[in-house]
Amino acid sequence: MRFRRRIRIAPGVRLNLSGSGVSISAGPRGASLTAGTKGLWGNLGIPGTGIYNRRKLSGRASSPGAGRVTRKEQEALLLDDFFASRPRLSAPAAGGPLELIDGDGNALSPLVQETAWKHLRAGLLEQLAERCDALKADIEGLGRLHEQTPPPEPVLQYRRNEFHQPEPAAPQEQPYHRLWKLLPWHRKQIDAVNDTAREEHSRIRKQWLSLRAAHDRAEEARRKQYRLRDQGSVPGIEEFISAHLATLQWPQDTAVDLKFDLDRKRAYLDVDFPEIEDLPEGIPEPAPRTRGVRIKKFSDAARRRLYAAHIHSVLLRLIGETFRTSELVHEVIASGYSQRPDPATGAIQDEYLISLKVPRSAWREIDFSNLEQVDPIEAIARFEHVRKMTKTGIFRRIDPME
Repeated sequence: MRFRRRIRIAPGVRLNLSGSGVSISAGPRGASLTAGTKGLWGNLGIPGTGIYNRRKLSGRASSPGAGRVTRKEQEALLLDDFFASRPRLSAPAAGGPLELIDGDGNALSPLVQETAWKHLRAGLLEQLAERCDALKADIEGLGRLHEQTPPPEPVLQYRRNEFHQPEPAAPQEQPYHRLWKLLPWHRKQIDAVNDTAREEHSRIRKQWLSLRAAHDRAEEARRKQYRLRDQGSVPGIEEFISAHLATLQWPQDTAVDLKFDLDRKRAYLDVDFPEIEDLPEGIPEPAPRTRGVRIKKFSDAARRRLYAAHIHSVLLRLIGETFRTSELVHEVIASGYSQRPDPATGAIQDEYLISLKVPRSAWREIDFSNLEQVDPIEAIARFEHVRKMTKTGIFRRIDPME
């Protein structure tokens, strides 16, 4: 394809550099004028479709057929559409063909996609490889969630989150011309511009005031939660711990039920683990020939090991976050279950897989500055626990600790 480069020199105005010379284009995509050594040309088209018409408006006579858009010119215009759309590569985590989408998430037209793949294949494949690497890291991270576990002290204290969005600045009014007294139409025009600017500023400021008020209400609710926790009541402590655990983000659905025993200063966590079928089936890899993603599937044993590491790391993180919520939590009993079919009836029921008791004093012995060296399965084994798990990660039903 011939050399061609476009430089934006002003809104709607572009400088075109190519092997045939220099030209200037003005106007939006799909309706522009181009002036160059071959004269003045009008360009009309529907962006993204490949339908264009180019007509000579002035300049030296053209050779027969010069008004037609060549294939290379059409591809150049399609590439312009591609770059102007704020394109992104959509790579399915579960495998399948790639899709090029615009900044709003809409698929680009097949003609634009084909042209982009024809001329930008190397760059697109590089993006695909980076996307697969990121997905692989996320999958491998399922068994390392405990590395984000905080130390038990200091416990959480209220710190107000300030509202950092600045107040919208008032618009700078457009001035009148020095002869404004003689130009009533000019005064009306400037007044209209200033009125529109003031109305827009008023609208934006109302939105800002609404956001600030919502922020203040949320902060007051947070402060109240801390105050109720510090009063030492069971409902206040349970509400505080539950609210804090609800803020945690998990890559797989994880639900937690909580109960607090003030006399024993013990928190009970009942954790609903995801099922092993909810985990990815394998590692995504680029498939350049098919312009897609293929999945390198785990063996059954590898998937079970990943699942075991995942649920153990989730349990460790939840225990650590619970100790961090209040000094009144001296001990945590955490039990995790999953939904499984009853072999006798086929009915789906809850089956407990792990249960452990962790005193705060024993929890402090973990080196929270070196959690990347902690094996979550081995870490749970050092506490009083109930678990029936084979070396290949098969869990048997247990009765949870009371």
